[in-house]
Amino acid sequence: MGRLSETKVSKEAGRIKKEIQELKEEIKRIKEEIQELKKEFKTMKTDMDEFKKSNKKALDSMMAKLTQLVPST
Repeated sequence: MGRLSETKVSKEAGRIKKEIQELKEEIKRIKEEIQELKKEFKTMKTDMDEFKKSNKKALDSMMAKLTQLVPST
């Protein structure tokens, strides 16, 4: 009877170790995914900042032209 318990405990320990390993792999995969998302976010932020600068230059240029066209009072 005691031997059977040891076998069950051993099998359960093996199952738990396997599950822990699978969870570690899942955590590693999630961390990699988070890093990839951080890179994508940084790229998107850079693109957005460049877009804002570009639009500001265009707006400033248009305002300068309008200022020349409209006489000041």
